[in-house]
Amino acid sequence: EANSLYQKVTDTTHVMTAMEQLQPSEFTAKTKMSMESERAPALARLREVQEEMDYLV
Repeated sequence: EANSLYQKVTDTTHVMTAMEQLQPSEFTAKTKMSMESERAPALARLREVQEEMDYLV
């Protein structure tokens, strides 16, 4: 689960970076906010999973 969450966060981050570089005029604060809100749940869950893994070790 951690790997797929990490992949989703990484993919979204790459897309955000690429959009910012390729289309800065279209990459508005609103676009960034919506993408970050997409990424937020995966980030939060990833932290939970990592804490659980640390707890088990």
